[in-house]
Amino acid sequence: MKFLFDCDDEILLPRMYALIDEIKPFIDTMKSINVDEKEAENGKNNAFKTIMKKLIVEAPKETSKMLSKLWVLEKGEKAPNALKTMTAIFESEVAVDFFVSALPSLLQILKGFSPLLTAEN
Repeated sequence: MKFLFDCDDEILLPRMYALIDEIKPFIDTMKSINVDEKEAENGKNNAFKTIMKKLIVEAPKETSKMLSKLWVLEKGEKAPNALKTMTAIFESEVAVDFFVSALPSLLQILKGFSPLLTAEN
């Protein structure tokens, strides 16, 4: 088993491209989240917490499935749980750089369902 971001480009790049289609259910779940004014009355941080709660508590299956795609597994291996995967992301400079660079795109998705996330506090 190997964390995707630790792989050589020959494995990493095709797998990252394949993720575009593979994480569609997760993106659809993100798009379906609504943050109303009451939930986000304390600004961006509360809105973000609301989104995370919905992804982790209300859609754990979709979130877990997306996170498991970040592992290259040998036959018979199972991806680590979500917390181990999140730890691997935060410990990998390459993964952090990737997600930080992807953040503007993610914010565009989030902006579509919650203008409160882009409001100034």
